[in-house]
Formats: sequence, C-alpha cells, structure tokens
Amino acid sequence: GLNTTEFSLPYPSPAQDVVFVDVATSIFAEGARLELWSLTGKRVYTQALDHSQITQKLSTKDLASGHYFLHLCSGNQLMDTRKVFVAQK
Repeated sequence: GLNTTEFSLPYPSPAQDVVFVDVATSIFAEGARLELWSLTGKRVYTQALDHSQITQKLSTKDLASGHYFLHLCSGNQLMDTRKVFVAQK
C-alpha cells in the first residue's frame, strides 16, 4: 500500500458530519475516488477525488455511528485503506 504521506489518516476522529483526508497530488488519476465501506462489506459512500485540492471532504452525516473502511481506489484497483470512526451526537 501507500504510505501516510500520500494518503493521510482521516480526521477528525471520531467524525460526525464530515471527515477529511489529505491525498497527495501524485495519486490524482482519472477515475480515482474515495469509498466508505461498512464492516459488513457494503459500500455506503463514494466520491471522486477533487483534483483542485489536496484535502478531500466526505460527508458522513447520514452514516450510523461505528467503524468504516475508507478505500482509495483508482479504476478497479484498491490503492490503500484507512479506518474511519463515526460517532454521531
């Protein structure tokens, strides 16, 4: 996988309405996207990378509290994974 200089740990942790992750421009590729997956293996969120900025903002306000996997994908390839913890008020 990649190292944390290319794909930061998501913050804040725990997240409520939004979670941020920093993605290095070196991995900006056509079709690169972020996906949130539940622990049961269900994709609950997907978003194309915003190539205009390094910090990517994902909406987590509709997600139930709990742990998720944040996947960085390019085409059909899974490039890296981070854990996201959502704690709603």
